[in-house]
Amino acid sequence: MNTSPNIEKISKVLLILFIIGFLGNYFFSNTLSSYLSLQDIGQYKLHLHIISIAQTVVLLLINIALGIWLYKKAPSYKWGWMLLAFVFGINAVIVFYLNHIMTTLSKKEKVNLLK
Repeated sequence: MNTSPNIEKISKVLLILFIIGFLGNYFFSNTLSSYLSLQDIGQYKLHLHIISIAQTVVLLLINIALGIWLYKKAPSYKWGWMLLAFVFGINAVIVFYLNHIMTTLSKKEKVNLLK
């Protein structure tokens, strides 16, 4: 599979942003909550909900982008790969590449058996 350098750079940036967002949400919710007084709890919950909604929107946009990318890259079952990316996100890309590696290896084994 020929991937352009731009797609590889974008995928690396998306992966880094995904990890930062996940870790940031985890540390923000766990560490900051222990420092708040009872008066700040309501305001803290509002900020946490806003951050959670923003993270959900960004992850949804990433899943849509991954779905479109898999639709363009998949040699067959394009709609299936796109649907998997919409639902499972980066995990669908991992499964897609594992599937590609396995099919490539099986084709090479068949060629070696014929010699």
